[in-house]
Amino acid sequence: MQAKYRGHGAEQAFAQIATACEMFIIPPDKDTDPMAGYDPNVDLSSMTVVQRNASNENCHSFDLIITQDNDIRILIQSLIHSSDPGQYGVNKSDETIDIFKRIVNYNKTSGKKPVYLLGSVDGVGFSENPNGTIVKMLDVFDDFFQMHTLFKIPLFLQKIGLINNVLGIAFDTKYFGDVAIKHFNEKYMNPLGIKDLTGADLSSYSTLEAGKAVVIFH
Repeated sequence: MQAKYRGHGAEQAFAQIATACEMFIIPPDKDTDPMAGYDPNVDLSSMTVVQRNASNENCHSFDLIITQDNDIRILIQSLIHSSDPGQYGVNKSDETIDIFKRIVNYNKTSGKKPVYLLGSVDGVGFSENPNGTIVKMLDVFDDFFQMHTLFKIPLFLQKIGLINNVLGIAFDTKYFGDVAIKHFNEKYMNPLGIKDLTGADLSSYSTLEAGKAVVIFH
């Protein structure tokens, strides 16, 4: 039960970041009551929310869906392992690769705005078998985040054009060292023109705590 609460707590945390960025989410109450209902199932051939159907190979469940104008834009898988995930973790990573292939096929043929796959991947358990689990998945996620890097969600939303109001990021220097901050600047922020406001006076800005950083909005 405690493990289930911890997992759902993580899902609530990233759902809250999405809603703070004024995204429409499915389930719509994931940010306030993460254990209220079942994870939504999506038919990846049509990108529609459907009832669970084990016989439909295109049907997969996700922990959170972000939509735009009623169309699915982002699918989020949450895979958090606090202990050795074993064969379950290997199977889940294989499922992620299959999901990625189906999303790629949909994007090639749909004529609609692309759908993206994000991963919430965290926990020391991945260290037991990284090559069989997390290493495979990182290559197929469009991006990933952890509890301490939830600020990557607004950065990704801005990258794909769902929002345009992120001004900067202020990092917690007690957690992130210079090398990590440089990495986030060079890979994520500089290409978008987002400023590193670490150490700046943020009192006049609209801000959002997101992991071990603060997101600053215009």
